[in-house]
Amino acid sequence: MPGNTGGPVSLDWWLSSSGSSSAEAAFRTLKQRQWEELCQVVAAAPLAHTSDQVAVTTIVFDDRDPCDVPFLQLNQQLNEDFCRQRGFNFQLAGGPGWPELLRMPPHWARIAHLQTRSEQLPEGQHSFLISLDSDAAFANIRFPLEQLLVALPADKSVFLAKDPPMWPPPQGSETCGVYCSGFVLLRLDGPGRNFLIRWLGSYDASRWCLGKDGSWTTDGAWAGTAYEQGQLNELAHGELAASVFELPQALFNSPWERPICRPQPVVVHLMRRPGEWCMQAKEERVAVAFAALLGKAKAAAHSTASKSKCVNFKNGDGLPRHAATLAVWEKQERDWIPARNAWCSAARCLERHMPCAGCGASFSMQDEALQPEDCDGGYLEV
Repeated sequence: MPGNTGGPVSLDWWLSSSGSSSAEAAFRTLKQRQWEELCQVVAAAPLAHTSDQVAVTTIVFDDRDPCDVPFLQLNQQLNEDFCRQRGFNFQLAGGPGWPELLRMPPHWARIAHLQTRSEQLPEGQHSFLISLDSDAAFANIRFPLEQLLVALPADKSVFLAKDPPMWPPPQGSETCGVYCSGFVLLRLDGPGRNFLIRWLGSYDASRWCLGKDGSWTTDGAWAGTAYEQGQLNELAHGELAASVFELPQALFNSPWERPICRPQPVVVHLMRRPGEWCMQAKEERVAVAFAALLGKAKAAAHSTASKSKCVNFKNGDGLPRHAATLAVWEKQERDWIPARNAWCSAARCLERHMPCAGCGASFSMQDEALQPEDCDGGYLEV
């Protein structure tokens, strides 16, 4: 790359060398290079006692009773197994009787709980707090997250991933994108704790109303400034941007689980998809996916030496460590959209004639039908 000395690249260098018409591609390339450089730091670090060097707490928050929502129980099992193997703490918090729900909506009650919990945890460079949405889970049991945490840039304290390509950023945010609040990794040092305090402090109670039925409503747009995601982006793109480091969306906030014989992202976030109007159908989809991932994780945990006939991974987890191979994963994320959107268009057409009304009717295809790869004998180079 002309003009680059081989050291860490900067956004200013990429934008000045590429021109405004290719700013988005330049920004993507920059982030891919950053991931490769981070992986090189991980590879160069000693492996002994890595898990002893970090203190990690993972929290999933939901205002519903897990007994009433099957995918919540599966989420707990999946995330607990991942955390237990690494010596991390895990908590499924919330429920309909959660006290904070009387003074703020569940979106913000989660941030309040993160703030409360952070005050009970040790402060320092190797102390971390991870927040996941209840439809998000650690999906790749073999990924050495503890090694990554030790290698994260010491001058950064907030580690985020963007929204997936199926939810395009609003006008004006095409280059930098929108961070997703469904995966948030905080280093509990001074700047990380300050970010969390500022995030909770941005809650505006005047924009929310608690109804007699216990539900909260707002005049704000979804994920806008009334919501925790909107305020997360206000801080992360604004005053506190210097504390933020972006992790690859395709690996840490992917909206689709791969066929079970394929390597999975570090975190899958099985959020609502465009055109997916039926909440019951969405929850059933998430439950099926979590159950399959849980089965794969348990098999891997009980037989780490054995490998699927479909798998041939240099790193064991099948995830990319280089900019070029991360680009392949990111292209798969973008290519996944047209097939899904075509089906969503058909679903919307059906719903005009056959409204779902929560009856349990599902207009979803089998995920495997949307994958370009064939499971039999294939593998991804990393």
